[in-house]
Amino acid sequence: MWHGGGRNAQCSQVQVDELKCLAFLFMELRGTHGTTRSRAEKIQELGFRASPGIKGTGVYFWRDNALSGDLARDWYRYYLKKELYAKDSNKQCAVIFGLIACDETNFVNLDDSEIKDDILWLIKNKGLEGDRKGKIYDEYLDMLSRELGNSIKVSQVSVPVPKEFRNFPSFLYMMADCYVVKDVDCVQVETVKYY
Repeated sequence: MWHGGGRNAQCSQVQVDELKCLAFLFMELRGTHGTTRSRAEKIQELGFRASPGIKGTGVYFWRDNALSGDLARDWYRYYLKKELYAKDSNKQCAVIFGLIACDETNFVNLDDSEIKDDILWLIKNKGLEGDRKGKIYDEYLDMLSRELGNSIKVSQVSVPVPKEFRNFPSFLYMMADCYVVKDVDCVQVETVKYY
């Protein structure tokens, strides 16, 4: 609790330390999500909806960097080519720029070596493989949430770049970082660009 008021407001050292701790634990991440104009408008009106994916259930955002807009557009092209937008009334490309906010205790980097070892243990001992790939990550995050006593809302993972990707330096790597947002309340649409 702050003591005093106005210009001369002060707080105790304990309160300062608590505030620093709270600020340290809060994360703001940014990413891009490629889709159609129809879907982007629906997302702006109703919000995101989590769905199953290769690295678990959630909404996938390319981690903000110099190529994240290109990745989102090329993901859109990949889905368009697979005719997964066939029923959309407006198939124009839309890239959603999102702000993902969560407590640091609700975030995990699934590319950490020890976590990969845990996931490999699940695959070996529970027979989770093949078309159940995404379920491996869901099960691991559920297990981790129970173990930690709090829910994992956002994970970071490496995923293959879209086959349509034109600008990616493939000589460096064929994977890119994504945020998988399980709790869609963590996402705020900052802006949408149409192409």
